[in-house]
Amino acid sequence: MGIIMIPNVEAGLLTSTFLHDSECCGHNTIAMDNSGNIFVAGTAQPIHGTLAVTSGAYSTSTTASQDLFVMKQSGDLSSTISATFLNIYDSGQSTSNTASVRSMSFDDSGNVFLVGDVQTPQTIPTDSNSFASMSGGEKDGFIIKMSNDLSSVLASTYLGGSDDDYINDIELDGSGNVYVVGLTESVDFPTTANPYCTTSDSTVCSSYD
Repeated sequence: MGIIMIPNVEAGLLTSTFLHDSECCGHNTIAMDNSGNIFVAGTAQPIHGTLAVTSGAYSTSTTASQDLFVMKQSGDLSSTISATFLNIYDSGQSTSNTASVRSMSFDDSGNVFLVGDVQTPQTIPTDSNSFASMSGGEKDGFIIKMSNDLSSVLASTYLGGSDDDYINDIELDGSGNVYVVGLTESVDFPTTANPYCTTSDSTVCSSYD
């Protein structure tokens, strides 16, 4: 069962709640938006229990035995405002090929940015405007931007090269630019003009010029 607890150093436990039943879900990350709502995201296994998805959410069902999910709770943990599946897995796909959501952040408009990694043949929702609409290797990092009410995916992209890549954390600056950190095993990971380092070889990028 999922549990959120809000402690206070002086007053003790302020509030707590269960999020779902049985062994349905595992939570990987939690964050609070500018309005004080609490978001949790992780992996759901509907065959082991029920995730309380809500009407109007991006996806209220999944055909797979495992999927990623995002849930929005009121700041006092009294209610689930919205919850959705991300439909990373298709029916019949092996869940031994993993997908994980590892961190999230918000822009000034409250839109939710999720990062993690996904392994082929699992897929994220992309379109023609995505930086990379297809995975470059067996496992790639991903970035997904969702509306605050979790009703729609606003933008998304893979990020990686021809080998395994992971995104572990994300932050946004005041201008809405997105910064991510992670791990790459790809020698062809996409880099930009005049970066600190263009290769994954640590012996080449070891100075502070």
